[in-house]
Formats: sequence, C-alpha cells, structure tokens
Amino acid sequence: MKNEAAKQYLKRNKNLTTLNGKTPIRKDWTEKKLSEQELSAHNGNLGWVLGASDFVVDVDPKNGGKESYKKLIEDLSLELAPTVSTPSGGFHVYLSIPDEFKGKSFRKTLNKIYPGIDFLTKGTQCVISGSATDKGRYEWVDDLFDEFVQVPAPANLLELISYSTDVASTGNSELGDFDGIVGG
Repeated sequence: MKNEAAKQYLKRNKNLTTLNGKTPIRKDWTEKKLSEQELSAHNGNLGWVLGASDFVVDVDPKNGGKESYKKLIEDLSLELAPTVSTPSGGFHVYLSIPDEFKGKSFRKTLNKIYPGIDFLTKGTQCVISGSATDKGRYEWVDDLFDEFVQVPAPANLLELISYSTDVASTGNSELGDFDGIVGG
C-alpha cells in the first residue's frame, strides 16, 4: 500500500475512503467500505470514515484553535495529546467513545467558547497520516513510534459536546411540539 500509515487504520478495522484533497470522492463514502486493493489503487489522500466509537478533536490554528484547545484543556482539566499534525500547523487528537455515550448526538463545534476546534464523530471523516496538501503533510506527532493510537474520550468532554434530541431536552415551552427538535 502506498500510504504505509493506512495499514495501521485498517489493522484496527477503521473504514477509509478516497479523497480529492480533503474531500471524499465517492458519494456513498459514509456507507461504502473500500477494499485494501481499491485504497492502494488510489494515488491521492485517504480519509478515515468515523464510526460510532470514533471521535477526533480537530484543531485549526487559523481560527484560533490552538488558544481554544489550551482553554478547553484547562477548563475541563484534560490530559490529551495530539495524534496527527496537520499541514496548517494544527493537529488531530484521536479518541474513542465509551459505550455509555454511543448513540448520543454530538455538536460539531462550540465556536462561541472554543473557536477553531471541530469535534468529529460518526458521519464525518478526517484526513489520515501520510496524506498531503499543497501546504504539507499529515504526520504522526509521535515520530518515534509512528502509530495509530486512540484513547478513551474523557466523559466531561463528551458531556460538553453532547445534546439530547428528546422532547424534554430544552425545557423551552414556547417551542411546543417542536421542543427538543430545535436547538441541538
């Protein structure tokens, strides 16, 4: 396989898709599992299609992400380490979602509090290590081991970005029958 890092994702049963730059090529990329041969035949970037147990904190410095990440770490007393550095000077933190949080809905951003951070979960993808853009390469942060590492996400972080879609979730009686649908 051209992208040696891709083997590590596949070894851990992660679903990968072909990308044009950072954009999935296939329309059915969230459902279609590509074979190792299909992935090897692709000359461009690859993306990790996040499943129900996958969670990536994507920090982009151009939007203030590094400062927001420091604030997030301090606010929640987190001990998280970047997994992959991105060409923009940002990074991805690979986490897993514990069983008690599977099936919950998660916000993609909290821009008013933490601008420049995207919280990627099921239904999204992230460009993997070994891929490149005109700005540079996606590379493992730990260049000594160069490996896929996914640690359990702290409960307080998942609680911060999760929301409920059930009827009693917002408590805003002005929404009537739409209460719980609007908001998250």
